[in-house]
Amino acid sequence: MYTMELNCPADKVKRRCIYTNTYTKAHSFFRAKTICKSKGGMLAKINDISTIQDFLSSSAFTFNHISSYSSSQYSSNPFERKTYFWINRTFNIIDNNKTLDRPIGRYSETSESIDENCIVLRYQKISVDHMASYERCFTESDECSSESAIPVCVDKHLGSDPSVIPSINDNNSSITSIHTLIDYSCGIDQDYHLMDEYCYKIYFHETTWQDAKAECERDNAILFIPEKTIILK
Repeated sequence: MYTMELNCPADKVKRRCIYTNTYTKAHSFFRAKTICKSKGGMLAKINDISTIQDFLSSSAFTFNHISSYSSSQYSSNPFERKTYFWINRTFNIIDNNKTLDRPIGRYSETSESIDENCIVLRYQKISVDHMASYERCFTESDECSSESAIPVCVDKHLGSDPSVIPSINDNNSSITSIHTLIDYSCGIDQDYHLMDEYCYKIYFHETTWQDAKAECERDNAILFIPEKTIILK
């Protein structure tokens, strides 16, 4: 979860405050703008839809924490999952990060019916070594109203300033892309930290599996059992 403080830091380095909450969705562009305004911000102004990755963490663009996998491993079809985002499409903003290699590209096909303010994250089928696979991609959509979409809000004083997001330079550690204010808290228990959709607590002592399981249960939690594709960073 990203939280946008009502008063963003006012210092020499411009900081973009971002708010998005997957539980707050809107069925209309007007409602999305209203939600952002109620948070003291505005709907993010974006030209190239792939630059939404400059605004949000990669965890906002995951389907069950999996970025791509082979279709032969699953009997059901999870690749029809989609996530919708409301933005304020603005074509007069210049993307200064055109050379930036973003992990998620655009959908190879263009839909005939789109809403320029609606972005969808979906899968597209590709061929890797003559085998069918899937990868995530962005495209415009006209389904944000029918499916409900997540408003991407930013500080209203920075929403139209393209220089807020400078290019990343590996040779200059003083240059960063965006300063986000991320709330990792999980209620009043300060020992738990939010990662993606779950709260985790790590005990820094060795014990047996059974004792670890019992210790978690005493905390009204369950022992973490990672799936093959989940890696804690």
